[in-house]
Amino acid sequence: MTASLSGVFSLQEFTDASVAGLGMRLYTYTAGTTTFKTAYTDSAGLVPHTYTNDGLGGQYIALNARGELPAPLYLTTGSYDICLKRSDGSTVWTRKADPIGDLSVAIANQTDPSQGAGQIGLYDSLAPSFLKVTSDLLQLNEVSILRFIDRAKWSGIAAGTNADDLSSNWNTAMAAASAKGLHLFVPPGLHNANNIAVLSDYTQIRGVKGATLKSTVAGHHILEAVGRTGVKLEGIKFQGLGSSTMPVATVGGYEAKGTGLVDFAACTDVSVRDCELSDFYTLLAAVKCSQVVLERNNVHNWYLFGVLASLSNYLRGVGNFVHDSDFAGAGNSYCFSATGDMLNGSPESGINWSHNFMWNCPAWDAVMCHEVNNFTAIANQIWNVRVGFDLTASLVTNVFTNIILALNNIRATTTDTWAGAAAQHAGIFCQGFDAAHPMSGLQLVGNIVDGFYNAAGLVNGGNTANIALTNTKNAVATGNVVKNAGGAQQNAGYLIVGACDGLNINGGSLQGSMASGGVRFAGATGAAVQVGGISVVQTTTTDPVVQSTTSTLTGFSLETNPSNSTVPFTQTGSTITSANSGTFSGSITGCTSSVTGNIEWALNGNQVTLTIPTITGTSVSNALTITGLPGFLQPFVSTVVCPVSATNNGAYTANVTASISPGSGVITYSIGGSPTGWTNSSTKGPVGSTITYSL
Repeated sequence: MTASLSGVFSLQEFTDASVAGLGMRLYTYTAGTTTFKTAYTDSAGLVPHTYTNDGLGGQYIALNARGELPAPLYLTTGSYDICLKRSDGSTVWTRKADPIGDLSVAIANQTDPSQGAGQIGLYDSLAPSFLKVTSDLLQLNEVSILRFIDRAKWSGIAAGTNADDLSSNWNTAMAAASAKGLHLFVPPGLHNANNIAVLSDYTQIRGVKGATLKSTVAGHHILEAVGRTGVKLEGIKFQGLGSSTMPVATVGGYEAKGTGLVDFAACTDVSVRDCELSDFYTLLAAVKCSQVVLERNNVHNWYLFGVLASLSNYLRGVGNFVHDSDFAGAGNSYCFSATGDMLNGSPESGINWSHNFMWNCPAWDAVMCHEVNNFTAIANQIWNVRVGFDLTASLVTNVFTNIILALNNIRATTTDTWAGAAAQHAGIFCQGFDAAHPMSGLQLVGNIVDGFYNAAGLVNGGNTANIALTNTKNAVATGNVVKNAGGAQQNAGYLIVGACDGLNINGGSLQGSMASGGVRFAGATGAAVQVGGISVVQTTTTDPVVQSTTSTLTGFSLETNPSNSTVPFTQTGSTITSANSGTFSGSITGCTSSVTGNIEWALNGNQVTLTIPTITGTSVSNALTITGLPGFLQPFVSTVVCPVSATNNGAYTANVTASISPGSGVITYSIGGSPTGWTNSSTKGPVGSTITYSL
């Protein structure tokens, strides 16, 4: 154990009459209490002072005739209360005493000056009970950027008034911290910087609220990392000087327009979390990078790209806010963009962009990719955009495979920044290059597309639909919702163009003014195509549920689509062959009891064949019908009449026809031209026959 001299005790005490304090007593307590605590006569803390009992449970050191202690007063670890009392026990004063430890002895004995930092004390307000020395700074996890900036500038940084460019300070700090494996900590304050380069792997920078890096020259980005590994940014605000100026520098040899305010090129293991980026042409760029994590960033006020992640692999973006493009006019601006180049060895693959918020990009796209593989976008909230998802091949070499768009909420812009000029407008637009180079393996699940084709004066310049699919293979669209579709430009709920082998559109709901159809095939060519189970509510009830124009569909399966439309299906100039066949249960009416039979059906294009078995019962009325005809087998436009065979009054009868009206679901039998000419007794019913008609 070691002890130290008290720095607060007076070596000689006097009475109020200026007489030496003979008989005075010195009590030593644990600070804040009256609990006895031993004081010592030596620096080693081995020889305690001689204490005398006062008869009241206390112990004191007796002062001599000169009012002095009999020996030096050394205190050990922890604070003391030193109390001087008179001989009658009344208190003269009480003073707190803090020992200063034995650093002076250690420093006095230090023979290696290079290790002096290991002996100079450092006060730690967070953990004051644990001694630290200056050299411990190099052992802590983080080092402050302020250690690399003149102290005279600290107050200006904190107040946001420092005008000096601190780029060189930052570059020095990052190199020093990375060399020691330390994180660089940024306290609140404004740092002007126009050229920070991450030159070391595993550089990690962490800021707290108010930590800001700002560019002071228009078009100058703030931070770049090229070919680095393990770069992490957290909690920093990056602010450019206006978004409309094209960047003046390139990073990694890529185009200047893609230079980000914060830019990573050819980096691995990158993360940007809880940062804010604003006021630059392109804000956050990760080009040709791998293993990138973007989380909870606030990205706003850009011109071309909010987030650019082209030529990259294995990127996850979750919980980001990308909003308020500054572009206003006829042109391109994107919240998020990721495009690969497989032909030249830079495929875009393994991208997960989910649970993000993107809004106020009315000129163009929330998400744009011209080539991407294994792309997933789930539960994004998107509003005030001209196009929600634009996944379109523009070159024959562009490759799209395995795309999942699910549970995204996409709301259209209500303004036309293009001032009437034509440009694509859709909630979801997916397009392979051509039939030989389709988008393969596409899933659209549970997305909501809201309010497209309502903006006054807006002119679509591409495929006119809320959800447009062009040149796809093995695509599934299930449970999607189109709502509030506006009446502009004869739009469709779904529009299928070009190759569509293996397309399955099922479930969900389409509502609004879709003059081209809830589902429209236009110049489509495909095999094994299925449409069914979609609820379609048309503003105009004569607009079709499903429409085909100049399309060739082989093995086309059209199933029931509940709708208020009077036109379940229409086709013009199309060649449609169907692999559809099956049975349904039909029941005859007008008998003592319901009698049912299995009726076989087959579809070949728009031609229906029903094979009706013999179904008879005892008549109790002068009418005969069969109920249960499925909606997809009912004629779409006009009543059809077919000759059939039947039994009446227990005997075979001729001159019988069957008629089917659109939307009725009922086959009505007439005898002698009258639907009420049947005998209301004995046996009646259809006799095995075949009905063939066109939808």
